[in-house]
Amino acid sequence: MELNEIKKKLYKENPTAVLHSVRKDGILYTTGFGENTINFRVPLDELGETVWERNIDAKLLIRYIIV
Repeated sequence: MELNEIKKKLYKENPTAVLHSVRKDGILYTTGFGENTINFRVPLDELGETVWERNIDAKLLIRYIIV
């Protein structure tokens, strides 16, 4: 599946991303739809003042998709 298709599907289906792990290179979230699993890595230096919950709408993490 292409990146643009993934982004469109994330906006359309709005799945929830679940916190998978926190490591020195960032926070890893995962979500899935159908047979696809999508991973997101949020770099620690981009956390700012945002409260990062265990579950978050995957569409809010699109810029952090790991290809």
